[in-house]
Amino acid sequence: MLLVYYNTTKKESFVNFLIFMSAFFLVYSFIWNQDLGPYRDWDVYSASAIPYTLLSAILLGHLEEKEKRYTALIVVVVSAFHTFPWIIYNAFF
Repeated sequence: MLLVYYNTTKKESFVNFLIFMSAFFLVYSFIWNQDLGPYRDWDVYSASAIPYTLLSAILLGHLEEKEKRYTALIVVVVSAFHTFPWIIYNAFF
């Protein structure tokens, strides 16, 4: 936490805040006592998506155009890799 604390602009301090919150939620997700299991405690873990998503959006905004296209392609492929089997499984069972 001391490494993140230094005199910065508002935008940089917000990024530092998101990094701190992402690290907090990462630790929280490992030490949380899963009463119902990871599949039923999804609502507890879903709060961690907020700082991850905001941090990703800010950091992706600083990429160059070619890097943005390549990153978007990777995100779409990985999302499809996880989404299509889920749709197929839930359509038949």
